[in-house]
Amino acid sequence: MTENCAVCTVMEDSKGSDDLSGNNDEIPKTEFKNAMNRTSLLKGNGMKQTLPPPPSPLMHDKSDSSRECVANDEIYPEGGLEAWLVVFGAWCGLLASLGLNNTLGTLQTYVATNQLSDYDEGTIGWIFSIFPAVALGCGVYIGPMFDKYEPRWLLVFGAVCLTGGLMATSVSTGEYPGASRDGYAAYFLTQLLTAYWHFILAFSILTGLGVALLFTPCVAAIGHYFYARRGFASGVGSTAAGIGGVAFPLILTQLFTQLAWNWSIRILAFINLAFLIIAITLVKKR
Repeated sequence: MTENCAVCTVMEDSKGSDDLSGNNDEIPKTEFKNAMNRTSLLKGNGMKQTLPPPPSPLMHDKSDSSRECVANDEIYPEGGLEAWLVVFGAWCGLLASLGLNNTLGTLQTYVATNQLSDYDEGTIGWIFSIFPAVALGCGVYIGPMFDKYEPRWLLVFGAVCLTGGLMATSVSTGEYPGASRDGYAAYFLTQLLTAYWHFILAFSILTGLGVALLFTPCVAAIGHYFYARRGFASGVGSTAAGIGGVAFPLILTQLFTQLAWNWSIRILAFINLAFLIIAITLVKKR
């Protein structure tokens, strides 16, 4: 009864204003809807209550693992097989890239006691300082490339640079098989394979560029499928960096005692390549 009175009051007011203006047409539908939306009646006690605001587009049933989210005129899957496969592919790419970045301490310790034992720690440290600088600094330029091109091409070039850089680093052993018979050629190759600048070019720059081409698309691709749960999905993908930082040093420590430097680094490159193939296959943007 109270609700009807409220509606009638609004209608009478509207009619009165129409009479004053000389227009006795029927009340517009929008005014009727506004009157209904302004007030509502609680059944049983007759109290008047303001209607709650419409639910946010981010609020959905949390029991649905594949619910969609609408934000900024974009629809995010917020789950589903395709979205989580992208997360898994990004995890594989981050394992190969940032996992290697967390293995620098093991590599520096071996190089400082073997190939570059004549250099001081500060000089050797530049090799493993330029590497993360290139890997993280190049992300400023790779981000716009991700927006313009498909991430698959960036991942392919990143895999080539990372694998090729590790393979080039693996020959920096300071040992030349033909040293007993080749004379000056053996001396030249021995100096080349232990040269300081060789580590800078092969590992710091080439391998660092590969890491930059890999981890930037992997992190960005997750955001194309998640909005409300983007932090959770990105956190799942980022666990690869910690796992690689634990697994790779343990693997290299065992390999260094059995296979020395060259094949230890090559095996590490092959392991990374296997994960990168998965990343190239699964990571994509919407």
